[in-house]
Amino acid sequence: MESGAKRRNIPHWPPFKQSYQGLTSRDDLQLTPLPSTGRGPLSSQHTGSYFSPDLNSATAYTPDPLATTPTPTPYLSSLDRPPKNKRWFGSGWQASSKIALFCATFVLVANVVMTVAIVAGGHNMMEGVYMVYWGSCKATETKDTWVHLGLNIVATVLLASSNYCMQLLSSPSRSEVDRAHAKRKWLDIGIPSVRNLSSLKKKKVLLWWILGISSIPLHLVYNSVFYSALATNNYNVLYIDEDFVNGAEYDRQQFPDDAERNITDIQSRAGGFERLSNADCIGLYAKDFVEDRRNVLVVVKNPPTDQGSLLNVTINEFPEKITAAYNAFAWICDSPDLANQTGACCPNEFGFIPCGKMISKLENMSEQWSTGGFEVDHCLSENVESECHLHFSLILMAVVLGFNILKVLGIAYVAFRLGEAPLVTVGDAVDSFIRNPDRTSENMSLSSHASVVASDRLGYSASSMRYEPEQHRFYEAATWKQWSFLLTVFAVAGAGTSVCLALGIDSFKGDKTIANAWAVGLGQVKPQNLVMGWKLPGYGNTSIAVSTLIANAPQALFSFLYVCYNSLFTIMFLSRELMTFSVTTGRGRKYLRVSDPKGEQKCTYFLNLPYKYGIPLLIGSGLMHWLVSQSVFLANITIIPRDGLVPMQDEITTVAYSPLAMLFLLFLGFFLLMFLLGISMRKLPFGMPLIGSNSMALSAACHLPGYTQAERDEAVTRPLSWGAVPMGSKTGALGIRDVVNTRDSDSEDLNRGIGHCCFSDKVLEVPLRGSLYS
Repeated sequence: MESGAKRRNIPHWPPFKQSYQGLTSRDDLQLTPLPSTGRGPLSSQHTGSYFSPDLNSATAYTPDPLATTPTPTPYLSSLDRPPKNKRWFGSGWQASSKIALFCATFVLVANVVMTVAIVAGGHNMMEGVYMVYWGSCKATETKDTWVHLGLNIVATVLLASSNYCMQLLSSPSRSEVDRAHAKRKWLDIGIPSVRNLSSLKKKKVLLWWILGISSIPLHLVYNSVFYSALATNNYNVLYIDEDFVNGAEYDRQQFPDDAERNITDIQSRAGGFERLSNADCIGLYAKDFVEDRRNVLVVVKNPPTDQGSLLNVTINEFPEKITAAYNAFAWICDSPDLANQTGACCPNEFGFIPCGKMISKLENMSEQWSTGGFEVDHCLSENVESECHLHFSLILMAVVLGFNILKVLGIAYVAFRLGEAPLVTVGDAVDSFIRNPDRTSENMSLSSHASVVASDRLGYSASSMRYEPEQHRFYEAATWKQWSFLLTVFAVAGAGTSVCLALGIDSFKGDKTIANAWAVGLGQVKPQNLVMGWKLPGYGNTSIAVSTLIANAPQALFSFLYVCYNSLFTIMFLSRELMTFSVTTGRGRKYLRVSDPKGEQKCTYFLNLPYKYGIPLLIGSGLMHWLVSQSVFLANITIIPRDGLVPMQDEITTVAYSPLAMLFLLFLGFFLLMFLLGISMRKLPFGMPLIGSNSMALSAACHLPGYTQAERDEAVTRPLSWGAVPMGSKTGALGIRDVVNTRDSDSEDLNRGIGHCCFSDKVLEVPLRGSLYS
């Protein structure tokens, strides 16, 4: 494999004229003279490092032939470095947790201020429901869209803050890891883990459950704190001649006035009605929801002279219960010859052709329009204001505020009272284990997740292992339990969506065709897609609460699916990150990626994944949640009677659904699953044991032989690699001080000819296949 130095045109270091791997004796070594550093002889220099070809170097580390690290900087020990100015809010996870607390508190204050403002200035329509906007349905839907966009942003900020603190709580501290290791247990590092809870402090576990459970109600109700209420007008259809508008007489016995059909009143106001052409009349009244029109006067051609000025009256009413037999605006299409004239096909199971199937062609031949047995000349339409509302539920907001307060308190505890720093990333763990080696994992330097799990069943035994590297793939980084659990959640979500889609198509009112489903669209309330057969309460807070829970229940399931999905990606790329440290990859040494960087250490990714994967996954999650919200949603329809009065009880509150959104959701889920499986088949870097998130295997790779405490503290801030420590014979042949001393058991193994592998900031070798390492 081509070295990283060659790829980046960095000269090999040390400056050997021969191949580094081919050196066998001191006589074969030719060194390029180096300029004096101005320091004293070697005897007066720091000699704690076990391997340093450049004896005059004033640098903090010695690059190896595979190194691609930056140009060495002048060495400063931790005692020589000036102290950093600490920010008042700390750094690393402490700063992040305080930012999370600020975000959660900001959301709480915003919710409280908004609630007070609405209650003080809004119109209380009934107990706990306030009207915050009244106007056209188009404007209401626009405001509803922006309000829900804002709600989703705020909810995402709150839930993200909570989820971050949950990960901090499930991340073990070093003392918790040590206690678990002493009991022959390993913990997960770097991923959200329920497995860790049994080994954590009870306060952390309790707080983790509080933050987790409090997220469920937010998923269920936050999106429905605001909801739009559509309005539709019932209306009278009067077939008249021109004289009716001028007050001509009609048969009052045949057409008497009643509560919702006051013909006398309509006649007195007819002069102010808007004149419409046939095409406009058809277009404005051939709607599922007639929001800004009410009574219509159909002026006929050649009216009979013996029936008075009022020829006939019919009504158009939105039913309280919609069935497949519902034929909207049927009065427009009641001509027996219309089907033949428009070429519409075919009658449904109830024996009629829905009017909606003939409207487009009828508009094109509107001058020949006949209805009610009369040929239509034009229409006179009563123009009214829209009655669509944007509602605010105080009861649902009270639930949100309660759990918002709970989250603020929980996050505040994490920010100020968590105590010992958690090991949030594998970089944190490597940093900790190098600084303070874990004695329970000595002589296990080739440990992998699989070997630790196997020895866990049999009891740990620290023994040398033979280096037999295998080519691993991404999917092997996760356990079969993790894969089984994720695929089960995928199956449940997919099966649930498929069942809902099948039931939705079966109960769809009208033609069960793709064109009809496409016409309904995404997230739109139509008579065809209302759920009417579940005996849901139809009015008041109970109906809103029940419908809200039904509409938002899938959000909780898909949020859980995303957490599992993201966790699997995290452990796969976590393993890749670790294995790129191996000298066998030819990528050179790398700085640790930690949650609280020091020196040249790298900061962990914001999303715990490389951005080219983390950001698309976040977008995919947002798209998935949006499609879920468009698949099943709250529907509230106010039915305004023909007299224009609006009794609050005359409304429908239920759940609507979109087969098209469900279909898109299935396609997205299938794509995400295929994307995951495709990534999982990629090869991991070769050479290093597959450690994953296993704390025991991580600690086993962090025993650096021959290091003092000061050297270990300095090593973690330098670029590291993983490989085999050079044996005494080779270091001696190179004229370099032997690594071996008698300070620890790793050195004793080296004296016996048993190798040792570990992370180190010094030159390491490629482990030899078949050789023993401890």
